[in-house]
Amino acid sequence: MSKPAETAKQTNFIELKSEKQFKEILENHKFIAIDFTATWCGPCKLIGPEFEKLSKSHPSVLFVKIDVDTYSKIAQEYEVRAMPTFVFLEVNKTPKAKPEVLVGANKVKLQAAVVELSKKAALAAASTDKAAAPAEDKPAAAEDKPAPTI
Repeated sequence: MSKPAETAKQTNFIELKSEKQFKEILENHKFIAIDFTATWCGPCKLIGPEFEKLSKSHPSVLFVKIDVDTYSKIAQEYEVRAMPTFVFLEVNKTPKAKPEVLVGANKVKLQAAVVELSKKAALAAASTDKAAAPAEDKPAAAEDKPAPTI
């Protein structure tokens, strides 16, 4: 019998399984961090665990690991020329907007880029929450009282 913690599956870290899945990711998620990697890449093996670790502390961002040899078409779309390459997407930000890109296994820069994307996701969530909040935040009586004179 397995423990509940073992059965709970993390939902914001995905190892890409198909091009169709990638298309669905782009349609359904706004803030995405992508790790373009390769099985033969030494620096990728060193930084990969850090990328996955960051996913656990930034649940508002979807983390996607993409093997460039398996999904070379996707790697070409994002102009991946070296591994590891990290791409940070804000889907629907601006048509044809260039995503932030980090090339190399720089742990400090990776952490900073993920934190920045996570902040943007938090701001977007906060503005969505405010827009969805009912307009009845103030009691009606407060609006009826005249402003005090001094």
